[in-house]
Amino acid sequence: MLSRILTVFLIVFCLPFSAPASEPVPVGGDLTFLPIDRQADVLFDPTHRLTFRDISSPEYSRRFSPHKTQGFNFGMSDDAIWLRFKLNIKPSVIESNGLLLALDKTTFPLVTLYLPTGTASKSSYSEIGGSYRNRTQDQTLQYRYPVFKIPSTLPKDRYVYLYINPLTKNLHASSNFNLFLTDTVDFIHRTWVETSFYYLIFGVLLSMIVYNLFLSFFLKETVYYLYICYVALILMYIFLRSGFHIVAGFPGLSVLVLHTVSGAYIMAIAFSQSFLSTRKYCPVLNVIMWGFMMLCGLVLAFQSLGFPKAANMLMHIIGAGGPLVAVVAGFLRLYQGYKPARYYLAAWLSLLAGVISLSLVGLGVLPKKFFFFNSLAIGSMAEAILLSTALGDRIRLLRDETWALQQKERRLTELSITDELTGLFNKRWFSSKLKSEVTHSHRVSQPLSLIIIDVDHFKKFNDTHGHAAGDKVLEKLGEVIIEGIRDNDIGSRFGGEEFTVILPAAGLAKAVSVAERLRTIFETSDIVIKPDKTVTSTISIGVAELAQGETQAQLFERADRALYVAKQKGRNRIEKAD
Repeated sequence: MLSRILTVFLIVFCLPFSAPASEPVPVGGDLTFLPIDRQADVLFDPTHRLTFRDISSPEYSRRFSPHKTQGFNFGMSDDAIWLRFKLNIKPSVIESNGLLLALDKTTFPLVTLYLPTGTASKSSYSEIGGSYRNRTQDQTLQYRYPVFKIPSTLPKDRYVYLYINPLTKNLHASSNFNLFLTDTVDFIHRTWVETSFYYLIFGVLLSMIVYNLFLSFFLKETVYYLYICYVALILMYIFLRSGFHIVAGFPGLSVLVLHTVSGAYIMAIAFSQSFLSTRKYCPVLNVIMWGFMMLCGLVLAFQSLGFPKAANMLMHIIGAGGPLVAVVAGFLRLYQGYKPARYYLAAWLSLLAGVISLSLVGLGVLPKKFFFFNSLAIGSMAEAILLSTALGDRIRLLRDETWALQQKERRLTELSITDELTGLFNKRWFSSKLKSEVTHSHRVSQPLSLIIIDVDHFKKFNDTHGHAAGDKVLEKLGEVIIEGIRDNDIGSRFGGEEFTVILPAAGLAKAVSVAERLRTIFETSDIVIKPDKTVTSTISIGVAELAQGETQAQLFERADRALYVAKQKGRNRIEKAD
C-alpha cells in the first residue's frame, strides 16, 4: 500500500519537474546550413552568477525549457543565456569536410562552449571561449563572430552547453542570433559571400565620402562637411557592427558601436537641418530634431556612465523615431516646393525601412535573417547614394536660381539704363559713359568722337500726325542707330527727339562716315504710322572729335553747336565741329 502511494506521489509531483527531453540534432547529409533552435533547451540567468557546474547539476537540469521556435530572438534582455542540445553526428561528416558550430552575433562580449569528452562512466567537459573577449585559439576559427570546431568524438547522448552573456560594464548586445552547424567548405563559401557583401557596402560609402569631399573643397558649404561626417560614422558603425574589427585584430573597438551610431544620428540631424533649412521653413520640426540630438547625447552619457542597456534601449527608440521625423520634414519641404527634397525623402525612406527592420530584430519581433540583420547596411548604402544625389540636385537648383537672379538683375540693370521706346541707352547712362570714355581716350591717347542727332521738324510732325505717330518715328530712328553703328559704339536717346552716339577709337572722318550712313538710311526708311499710311522723316547731325585736354562737357558742347549749325543750314545734313 505504501509503495503505491509513493508511486502516485512521484508521478503527480516529480514528473512535471523532470528535465524536458531534447531530441538530438541529426547531423548528416546537406550541411550548408543546419540550424540549432527547435532542438535546444534554454535557461536564463538574470543574476549572471550561475556556473557550468551549477547548470549541469540535476537541480538546474530540470529548469531548462524547450525552445521549440525558429531562431533565438530574446530582444533586449540582459539575462545571461544557457543553451543545451545534443548532436547525433555521422562520423563521415567530420571526416569529409569537418564540422563547425557558428553563432552569427559579433557583439556578444562572452560566448563559451562546453563540449562533452570521455565516456558516460567518466564524463568531463572542455571549455572553449568563442567571443572576442575569451577566444580559445586552437579550437575556434578567427572570424567576425564565434565559430567553434566540433570534434568527431563528440558523444551523441551527452549535452553540449553554450553560455552567452550579452551584458558587460560598457557594452550591451540584444539577444538575437542564429546558431547553426555547417561544414568547412560551406563556411568558406558563406564567408566569401558575406565579406563580398560588406566590401560592396564599404566601397559605396567610401566612394560617396571621397566624391563629396572633393566637392566640398570647391563649394565650401557646411552641408557637405556634415554629409561626409555622417556617412563616415555610418561606415564606422557598420564596420564595427559587422565584426570586421575583430578579424582585423582590434576587438576592443566593440565598445564604440553606440558611440558611432549616436554620432551618426547627430550628424544626420544637423545635415537635415542644413539641407532642408528647417529653422526657416519647418521651425516645429527643427525643435523636434534638436530634441533627438539631445537624446543622442543622453545615449553617449549612459554609455560613458556604465549603463549600456539603457543606452542600447534608447538608441533603438531613436533609431525608429529619428528617421520618421526626417521623412516628415522631407515631405513638408517637398510640399513647400523644394525639389531636392524628393531625393532626400527617398534616402530617408530607404534608411527608415532598414532601421525599422533592424530595430524589430533587436527587439525580437523579426527573425535574425541575413536580410533583416543587414537591412541597416543596405538602407545606409541606398541612403548615401540618394543623399549625394540630393546634394547634386541642390547644386543644380542653386545654379538655376543664381542664373535666374542674374538674369533678373541684368534685366533690371537694362531697364535702369535703357530707353523703353527705342531700346537705346538713356541719358543717365550716356552721361556716365561719355565721362569714362573721355578719361580712357586721354589716358591711352586714342581718338574719340561724338555724334548728336535731332529729328527735323519733330514738333510740327507731332502736331500733324499725333504723338503716337511721333513715337513711331523715334522708334524707327532707334532701330536705324542700333543697326548702323559698330558693336563697341554707344547709342543713346538723350531726350525728346535728340539722340547721341559715342564712337570710341574713331576719328572725325570715321564719325562723319557713320553719321552719313545713319542719315541716309533714316531718310529712305518708310515709317508705318497707321496700317494704311507710311511717312518718311529726316535728321540733322552734329559731329565732334575729342580734342587734347578737352572735357566731356566741352566735347558735348562743340557737337551740339555743330548740330545747331546743321539745322540752321537747312536740316537733313551733317556738320562738323570746329
